[in-house]
Amino acid sequence: MKDFKTLSLTIQGVKNIKEKVTLNLSNISKLSLIRKKKLALAGIYGPNGSGKTALITAIQIAQTIVLHRKSLGYYSDEFLYSILNKDIKRFFFSVDFALFNDFESNKTEAIYRYTLSLREKDSCFRIEEEKIEQLSLLSLNEKPKFLIGSKNGALVFSEKEETPMQKLLIAKTTNLLNGLSFLFSVLENDKPEPKGYSEAWEKGVLYTWLFFQSIEVVLKNEDRHFPDIYLSETNKEEIPTKERHDFNFSEKLFSLHRQGRITFVRKKDIVFYEKHINRLTAFIRVFKPELKSIEINRLEDKDVYLCTNILVYPTYRINEEFESNGIRQLIRLYDALEAGYQGKIVFIDEMDLALSGIYLSKILLFFEEYAKGQLILTAHSLETMDQLRRYSLFFLGEDNRLIKWVNNGHYLPSKVYPDGLIEGIPFNQDEIDFLPAFSEDEEKTKL
Repeated sequence: MKDFKTLSLTIQGVKNIKEKVTLNLSNISKLSLIRKKKLALAGIYGPNGSGKTALITAIQIAQTIVLHRKSLGYYSDEFLYSILNKDIKRFFFSVDFALFNDFESNKTEAIYRYTLSLREKDSCFRIEEEKIEQLSLLSLNEKPKFLIGSKNGALVFSEKEETPMQKLLIAKTTNLLNGLSFLFSVLENDKPEPKGYSEAWEKGVLYTWLFFQSIEVVLKNEDRHFPDIYLSETNKEEIPTKERHDFNFSEKLFSLHRQGRITFVRKKDIVFYEKHINRLTAFIRVFKPELKSIEINRLEDKDVYLCTNILVYPTYRINEEFESNGIRQLIRLYDALEAGYQGKIVFIDEMDLALSGIYLSKILLFFEEYAKGQLILTAHSLETMDQLRRYSLFFLGEDNRLIKWVNNGHYLPSKVYPDGLIEGIPFNQDEIDFLPAFSEDEEKTKL
């Protein structure tokens, strides 16, 4: 089966991030040096307010715009004004991702770059530019090849002479692409032969769409400023036979959609969900051995079931909604970890809030040993820093600069970081600095 891995991310304009911030996970120039094992884990650390959550939020914004049928119409302008940076009033997102032939091989089939730019116009945020480029397999430093995109609302192809299919797509997207990702229109209207997509731009669109389908984002409840949604889906029967086989669509398109404590499960996926709950039960038992089972309470609603979880203990039963906050966080965390185990790309903000340092270290050991996917997390816990330095470890300072840890002799990040020796993160506060915030003595509050 095909396998996606994130190589780098660049974001700008979310919350307090004014300048472009790049998270470079590969940090290489030649494709032959890419090793998927090194891409399996990445950690981002930094003080409160440095922009860690903003980075994860940017990924979810881009994913929603690409996959949601209503695209920008789903986001209210009030929401975007609240979440985007007030000074620049612009959102920029770019991601480089690699497509591998299968989960076991390091053989790379292609590397793509997807770029999205939003800008305020007439008191609304609209798509200024969106494009897909293909990077060279010989060197990541070579200029990427433009495949397809939209600019100022018009679909653009790399070829000077447009084919009949391209002309049709341009006609069908007229006046739509200011507020709609072009990926939707192309996938819905381009009907390739059963043998598969043949044009480079067709493959770029399909692979980019599948890459975003392969992403799971977990934000803290207080940072989830919009409800969970049904990510849009293309009917797998309309995908050419070759691509359908390569990507195992029955598994790729099964994902959980939560709203509050309710999980929406399509009727055709209920068997997958029941197996998921059985595995979730085994996961929670690691932390609460007395748990007997988790029952699914489901209500029928057209083509979906509205499911809630009932946790069964020896002497009582309790709805997930009324469980402890720790158990609820573990349940939500498991959804993402299972996706990563199966091969998806998982972004988790402040993962150490759901797991203590010791348990988090053990989960990371499990992930690096057994999981097929990629896990990128933010955290504060010192216990996992030394573990992550073998992969990709970053520090985000208050000036929004990302510093990548480079191994240096016997120095350990868990020792250097709290001592304020990471560039841009001095940690130069003393205990006396907190005195004005708590003291009732007016003289002391002037310190």
